Amino acid sequence: MLALRIALALMVLPLASLAVLADDKPALEIAAEQAKPAQVWTIAELAKLKVGLKLTWQHDTGVTVAGKPLVKTQVLEITAVDGDTLSWQVTREIVSIEGESVRRDNHTLKLEGTAAEFAEEAALRTLPLAKEATTSDANLQVNGKAVGCKLITHTAKDDSGTETTQKWWFSKDKPGVCARYERSSGGKIAESLALTAMPE
Repeated sequence: MLALRIALALMVLPLASLAVLADDKPALEIAAEQAKPAQVWTIAELAKLKVGLKLTWQHDTGVTVAGKPLVKTQVLEITAVDGDTLSWQVTREIVSIEGESVRRDNHTLKLEGTAAEFAEEAALRTLPLAKEATTSDANLQVNGKAVGCKLITHTAKDDSGTETTQKWWFSKDKPGVCARYERSSGGKIAESLALTAMPE
């Protein structure tokens, strides 16, 4: 009888081990998913990106010169699509502060890559990991028009304990379009980029 009990115990142990592994598999898959940046658009949605998509943001740097906010312009435009490869250019306004005056120059960078890589550029700042971000629905006004958005929020503290929050408003209807980015530090907006108009 004792031998039978031992044999049954040995049979049960491997089954229990398999049950643990079965329970661990979803956890591993979830962990792998959480290690990815927050997802905004599917591959199928990004495949709809076309030549001519032009996004212009007004960039409030959070800096003031002679008592006025320092605002710059940033433009992103798709110039070509060849199969799965997109070409685009980024034009940023570079400012030089000289006393109370501001000198403005444009710098254009030409790039190419996948639709997903273009979307990373259009997100304006590196998106947080999925496990660190919250996602919700939000409405935003762009040039007087209501835009339904997916809002991604990420909050973290630096070494000094100051809390910084980043927010992205992504258009639900137009893949590849970030309508607004905002960074707040210590409860005050420190930087923002706002789309001047929704593309057609």
